[in-house]
Amino acid sequence: MEEKIKVIQQVLEINEEEARKALKLAENDLDKALKMEEYIAKNYLTIQVKFRYGGQNYNEQYGLISLIWNGKEGEVINTISVIDNKEKISDILIEVDHSVFMKALKQISEETTSNLEYQFKKGLEDQFNPTVIYQIFKFIKEETPSKVEDIIGEKIRNIIEEDIELELYAELITKEKLLKIYPEYFQDNIESEDKSDNESDNNSNKKNFNLDINLNCVPVISATKGKRVQELSIGDKLKVQITDNKEIGKYLNNLLKDSSGTATAIIKNIELNKNLKRYSITVQFGPNIYGTMLVEPEVKISTISEGEKESKEFTSILGNNKNTIVFSGIIIAIILLIILFLKFYYL
Repeated sequence: MEEKIKVIQQVLEINEEEARKALKLAENDLDKALKMEEYIAKNYLTIQVKFRYGGQNYNEQYGLISLIWNGKEGEVINTISVIDNKEKISDILIEVDHSVFMKALKQISEETTSNLEYQFKKGLEDQFNPTVIYQIFKFIKEETPSKVEDIIGEKIRNIIEEDIELELYAELITKEKLLKIYPEYFQDNIESEDKSDNESDNNSNKKNFNLDINLNCVPVISATKGKRVQELSIGDKLKVQITDNKEIGKYLNNLLKDSSGTATAIIKNIELNKNLKRYSITVQFGPNIYGTMLVEPEVKISTISEGEKESKEFTSILGNNKNTIVFSGIIIAIILLIILFLKFYYL
């Protein structure tokens, strides 16, 4: 047991607690535990920065920076920055969820036309090279925030060549969680993995899942908008409920499910079981995480089509507009009745 823990720690470069968690979730299977890195190891980090420089009242400037890095590899995933006046930036909070911080930053960025933007972002790219990113990552893992502030503060001062006042908030995060929040930043990786999977499928009629994690799951049924299995294709996206009662199943279900309690999965294989007269569908939730389910031929399964999300948002906007119009009409009617009442009362 202890030897396995040490192997996992050394191979995945994670702490003892994370290694024990990986081995426990993999039910003491070392090979499976070594494939849990993206779900256990917090190798990525998000950093939110707010800083001020310039005179106390004259020419005072504020800046916001969002940094998303692969700390273990010293790789930049995304950098967004903005420099503007106090009115727009000073009240922005940084100790919030990163997606919330990003919304505020992007909104200000769209309203800003500062000539410093390109030069400042280029400066950030030059200052934060792979060795610096890895060093910051190590300091955050060691929980020494003062060293992180010193390094980032120094790099920003090198760019703007002035003293600054700095606020900073950093968080370590797993790749799977980051992928769920910002899938667009990993599009190249997703396409590469899909290509690799397709090549493997072409070389073998049936993929060997022995070293992968296979979860019990059931499809979400939609009698009106769903599709029968015969209408589905490899690569289609489905809404799936993870029903696996093993500890690893419960853990991954909490990690992968959305607000509706379902997870999104991609079809990797469809086979007809002639003995049971049912279809066996293999789906993939993420790297090395699969699900298997048996489906009756006549059952209609809920799928996710491209643009479905946009359609729902558009419908929601229309619905809100209709509600606003109806409510406005009621208010106007009430005002007219009051005017008529007062008019007849004073006559």
